[in-house]
Amino acid sequence: SWNESKAAYVWTGSEWKSLLNLKPKNTELPSLSLQDDVYYYAAQETISVSNGVWENSPTSFKYQWQKSPYSSSGYNWSNILDKTSNTLFLDEDEWNSIKTLKYVGYVVRCKVTATNSSGDNETDVYTLPSPIVAPQKLSEISDNFTH
Repeated sequence: SWNESKAAYVWTGSEWKSLLNLKPKNTELPSLSLQDDVYYYAAQETISVSNGVWENSPTSFKYQWQKSPYSSSGYNWSNILDKTSNTLFLDEDEWNSIKTLKYVGYVVRCKVTATNSSGDNETDVYTLPSPIVAPQKLSEISDNFTH
């Protein structure tokens, strides 16, 4: 007669791994980066996120960007609505209507979720926070004054 298995493990040479829960597991955090020739996080720049390194062969990834006002005592993260791709453009288009800055003075991070046929990873995985987002970089102003 057959008995239904409650657990199944395989020895990897260094640890026992469950055969029944093969959801993706993060082994190297995703990271943030800027496009070429950009050296600091500022308004009107685009940030990209890497997927990091995962076990159990994820087949797709989901993203959720978050922001927090900068604080030396800790962060108060909130989701940035509708920002769910692997890039984030630091536009400041709310300034004209609400007179508040969306990103300048904040730090941002991205939650990366890996999925395979067993489901989503169980523990939330975030990038490290970005540096504080600075105001838009200034372009050169030519001196057209005559003396």
